[in-house]
Amino acid sequence: MFLHLSSEEPRKRFRARIAKPQENRNFSSPDLAEGAQRDDKQRAHETAIRAIAAPHAPWHVVPPDHPWFSRVVVASALIVTADDVDRANPTLPPRGASEAQGRRGGPWRRRPA
Repeated sequence: MFLHLSSEEPRKRFRARIAKPQENRNFSSPDLAEGAQRDDKQRAHETAIRAIAAPHAPWHVVPPDHPWFSRVVVASALIVTADDVDRANPTLPPRGASEAQGRRGGPWRRRPA
């Protein structure tokens, strides 16, 4: 999951922060520079997600501007993904099966010296 703020949300939060005198102490000039770099960062995020997304490992870009909606999107994606999972028990190859049978108590148990 990738929570992706719309371009308007940071501006809205920035204006709200400036409007409140008690939060003005959090303002710094790098805040303005960061806003100017937003488009470059957004392009970098898009490029990275396209490069690493795969059919077996998809990325879901979720807008977190409205938390209730974000939760619905994330829950929906998790439900769909869980439904697609193959729930069959894995099978061990013949060699692995014989080794597993020889270990009583599981692989974490110490063997006597």
